[in-house]
Amino acid sequence: MGAEEEDKNLNELVRVRHKNNSFLTTFLSVSYLVISYGDRAKGKSALFVSARENNGDEIDYNRGDCNDEILMWSGITVNHFDIVHRITRILMLIPDKLATACAIAEEKLPDDSGDFLINLVTNLYDKAIEEAIQKNYPNSFISSILDLREELRDITVGFVSRDIDQHGIEEFLKRCQPVLNAAKIIADWGHSEMVHVSRYQTFSADASKKLFDLCSKLYSRNLLSEYRELLHNV
Repeated sequence: MGAEEEDKNLNELVRVRHKNNSFLTTFLSVSYLVISYGDRAKGKSALFVSARENNGDEIDYNRGDCNDEILMWSGITVNHFDIVHRITRILMLIPDKLATACAIAEEKLPDDSGDFLINLVTNLYDKAIEEAIQKNYPNSFISSILDLREELRDITVGFVSRDIDQHGIEEFLKRCQPVLNAAKIIADWGHSEMVHVSRYQTFSADASKKLFDLCSKLYSRNLLSEYRELLHNV
């Protein structure tokens, strides 16, 4: 496949629209709406981020439209970059740790069910949650990552009891994906754009292109697919 054909396919699979202070990007059957609001002149702008299932209907730039909404974060500022970025790194560790833990569990060792690998991730996750709470991160963001933490806790229990639920793992990874994508949009694109807005009261000239390039990379970064491939190869 040539470069021109690849670009054409990406343009069909990843869409970015920009209107005033809003960006709407759609890929992997999910649409992500990012809205910048607040006092730009005083450098007090924040981001609203919504992810919702794309059911084929035309999506309006409307914060009140929450049909099929997967997550909604409000009040994300440049001060929240650190933990949002940290969550992306933690989520990207999960497929490998789960697949390796499954391989260990298959060996049926008496003193090792593989759960210690998952605990390595959950310890990092718990520290990020604890710090986010201490630093008063938006409740909407904390709620999303807490929900995933509870699901990961149930998966860990399954390893300890040697009753691994593969369907539950796959459903968990599916729910991790939009959180990862939204956090990557904030960390890898939104942060620099918010800095630009605080300095110049406008988005950068190539903001849409940069968002498209990022989402094109995210299109090929699928946690469930990674897990299945690793599970097969471990």
